This record gives sequence, structure tokens and C-alpha cells, in this order.
Amino acid sequence: MNTYNYIKILSLISISIWLTSCANPQPPSGGPPDKTPPEILNFSPNNRTLNFNQNNIKIEFNKYMDKNKVIENIFISPIKKMNFDWNGKNLDVEFAEPLDSNTTYFFVIGTEYNDLKGNKPNDAFSIVFSTGNKLDSGKIQGIIADEKPEGTYVIAYKIDEINPDTLNINHTAPAYKTQAGMSGKFEFQALKDGTYRIFIFKKKEKVSVYEEGNDQFGTVSSDVKVENGTSKPIMMKIGRPIDKVKPGLFTAEGLFKNQAMVSFSEPIDTFSIKNESFILTDSLGNFIENASGSFISKKSATQIILNFTKLEKDLKYIIKVNTDNSIKDTVGNAIDDTINAAKFYSVGINDTLAPALNRINLKDSLTKISLNPDFRIGFSSSIDTAQFLQRIALKDNKKSDVPFEMNFINSNYLKIAPKVALNNEEWYNLKLDLKGLKSISGISIKKDTVLKYSFKTEDRRAYSKVSGKIKTASNYDGSYVIEMINKETKHKLITKIKTKDFIFEDVPAGDYIIWGYQDSDNNGNYSSGYSFPFKFAEKFSLIKEISVKSRWNLENLIIDIE
Repeated sequence: MNTYNYIKILSLISISIWLTSCANPQPPSGGPPDKTPPEILNFSPNNRTLNFNQNNIKIEFNKYMDKNKVIENIFISPIKKMNFDWNGKNLDVEFAEPLDSNTTYFFVIGTEYNDLKGNKPNDAFSIVFSTGNKLDSGKIQGIIADEKPEGTYVIAYKIDEINPDTLNINHTAPAYKTQAGMSGKFEFQALKDGTYRIFIFKKKEKVSVYEEGNDQFGTVSSDVKVENGTSKPIMMKIGRPIDKVKPGLFTAEGLFKNQAMVSFSEPIDTFSIKNESFILTDSLGNFIENASGSFISKKSATQIILNFTKLEKDLKYIIKVNTDNSIKDTVGNAIDDTINAAKFYSVGINDTLAPALNRINLKDSLTKISLNPDFRIGFSSSIDTAQFLQRIALKDNKKSDVPFEMNFINSNYLKIAPKVALNNEEWYNLKLDLKGLKSISGISIKKDTVLKYSFKTEDRRAYSKVSGKIKTASNYDGSYVIEMINKETKHKLITKIKTKDFIFEDVPAGDYIIWGYQDSDNNGNYSSGYSFPFKFAEKFSLIKEISVKSRWNLENLIIDIE
């Protein structure tokens, strides 16, 4: 290669590198890693500007930013459409529609963005400005009580001049919107005096519009009133997505000579499944029988295996769910009474699958078992329950029988519980005689044996009591629920009370979190409210951390529910 061509190639490479560096500006390499938070150096308009008549806001950062992350964290209230134009470290936010006259605006860049090194800012940034000659100074401040509140959207509606019963956030865009940071704190500024309704939601996708059924949701326990520019601080709690969709029975198919399977549109609650819920009819709808066995398939919680005794080969049948004794999905929605039947053809194949023990919540030689244990036993298929009681024995260390109750939750899943509390620090034995046990189809169990489990109960004499009082300023006279959760084992203690005094007996030593709420719907579960038809969230307390010591009662705890 001659000298001229060599120099020419070097020149082209240099120009290419220069053009690439100009197109994608990057911070210089080398030196110690950059861990400093990004900052905003300059901005316009100035904070608290009056008579604003421009169509853009200008922001200058001290670093090169992750542009998409910054844009995802920009909000303006009242909401207006915006376009974004970047030039190096400078961002030009242009309004895509005219601003309203004589209106105060609150422009915010949250805390969930970062520079190109992944560093997040220490604080949110905000500007208040007005298109008129005065600033509205109303403010709403709140906190989201959640382990990971960051990224939660907070939206607000002024409801003074509308019928709040018609407000549907699934269709009506909010006037005010912001986002909570890692601390869970959020704030709306530049508000007019009036009454506001606040909602929160959390998404998995990047879009920032609420989608009922997909997004975690919560609302306030009462509307927020801004008077003379001030309001009371509020607490909110995010709940799981609102599921109003009723399950439907989609398909049915014959599996074996006396067995069929039905498939639903969503997972079904195990505890709602009963044999009498499933009706077998002929192709004309004439009643034949109820299911003799029913349980959820191991493959999917949307599928239920059913046993019948009167199926004939190659005939068309209908399985219908009895809506008067309805099964439910995992959030309590009863089956849709318009999608509750499916047709299938029976098959002549004999069931050859032997039942097997596939679940028991007990292992041999376990210690520290509760004095009121609840043993759960599951099989792979429906079993003949008629003689099963005689196959179970529970004895103390003197080989004396301990009376117990047995309850089949499904035809393959049962619960065993002593009728009286067991003794402290004593060994017991649970025996399961599986010899000769058969499924409903008459097939003997796979492992024909006798199983024995020895276990030792806990010593509750070393336990303590935790007691206290609920503090509230409201006139609420319903039930309260107080929960204690062991931070290590995650074991939960729950008490439901009608008075404002609570007590937990026999609490093992350990570190706990404790909180409470008004159980206004009396279902024993906290409700974070509903979007439409609207329903307020239940009032709750912030979480407290407590330490319980052995044989040392903890008294006079105050749970503040407001």
C-alpha cells in the first residue's frame, strides 16, 4: 500500500470516529466510576412566574441523561400534551396544545430517572407558574404505604362541580398526575381550594394509563378537602388489580370411562369446589347425577377433574355448574350464569392411573408444632372417602388416642385437626394406613403402605402476650383487624375485634411488624377501594416494628388508624 492511500484510509477512519462521537455524545471515559446524582443546572421559566405566555419549558442537566427515563418521569398538572426535544444535555419541553388562561400549572420531574451511568437524582424537581396574574397555592401531600412504592402513579380529580358517582377513571382522564419515589411520598401543588378524589395505580408496562384488571390499584379512605391552600396529609395503600370478570365454563372433555374434565376461563378457588356444584345431564338437559368427585387438575388451576358413575360410551352429555351453589375464582367472583355449561362425548377407556399421596404438610420428627395443628393431606386423584376415617390414628406419647376432626376440602384433599389443644412439648404420632386405599374408579393406591409421622409440640409457656389499643378520631363502630407478621418466618397472627382493645395470646419470641385496619366490609381482608362504581378504601395504620421477648409481655401498644 502506497503512502498516499495509507494516509487517506487513516483520514477516513478519523472522520468516521469524529462523526460517530458527534451523533452520540457520551461522557469522557477513564477515571473513577461516576456515582454522583444528576442535577438540573438551569431552567426556565423561573419558579412562581406570573402571566406565562410561552409554549415551552427549558431544562439543562449537568450530565448526559437516559432520555426515555427522564421523559417517563415528567408530569404537568393540570395535564397537557407535551412534545420533547433533546440537544445534548438540554431538554426542550413543548406544549402540544394551548395552556388554559388564568391557570396555575405544576411541572414536575420525578425521581425515577437516571443518567447514562445509572445514577438517580436525590430529589424531585418542580416549577410552579401561572398563565394569569396570581398563583393558586393549594397543596396535597401524601405517602404510599408499600414495600416498593417507587413508580406508583398518583392521579387526582377535582369533584366540586361534578357528580362524583359518575366519575369513572377508566374513561375520564385526570386533571392532575404525579408519581411516587422510593420513599412513597408524593405531592400536588398549585391547586385551587376544593374537594379532590385521589387514586393510585402501579403498572408492569411503560404506558402510564390505568387499566382495570391489569394494574395494582388503591384509592383514598375519604376525599381530600383543600381549604385556604392547605389539606390534611393522607396515607394510601396499593392493592392488587381489581378483577370483576366472572369465570366462565369454556369446554368439557371425556378423559376415562367415568371421568371428565372441565376448563374455565381463569383459575378457580380450591375451597369453593363441591361435588354438588357440577350437574350431569343428557343432551336434552335431563338431570342424571351430581359429580361423585371433583378436584383441581395438577396441570392448571383452570381445569377441574370430575368423576361420575353413570357415563355410557360415546354418548353426548352436558356438564352444568349449579349457580345456586356456585364455584368462584380466586378473588371471589361467582361463575357467569350465562357461560356455565359445556358439552362433551364420553369415552370407553378405563382409568388405569393409580392414586398417589402427593401432598402432606408434615415431616417425621418435626418439632415446635402448633398446639392446634392443621394437617393437610392430598392425593393425585379422587379417593373413596367412606372408610378413610378408620385409616387415620393420632396418638400421644402414652399411645392414647387423641380425638380429631376430618374434613374433605375436595375429593382428593383433606384436613385433619385435633378437637382439643395438644400439650406443651410433648411427642405425638400421626399414622396413615394407605393399604388397600382405592380411588373412586376402584384403582388401588400406588404405594400400598402405612405412613407414620412423629412430631413434638411447641412450648407455649415461653411465649408472651402482645396487647394494646386502637386510636382513631372517627365515629366508626364496626370491626377492626390487627395483624402481626413474624419478619423471619412470615407467620401471620390475626385478631378481629369489635372494641378498640386487642390482645395476642401465646406469641413466640421474635421480631414482628404490626398494623391494623377498619374492616368496614366485614370480610377479614383489607380493601384498597374500587374505581367504579366507586368505593372508598378502608382506613388503616402505618406499620410498626416490634420485638417480642420470651416470657415478657408487651403492653400498651397504640395502633393509630386514621
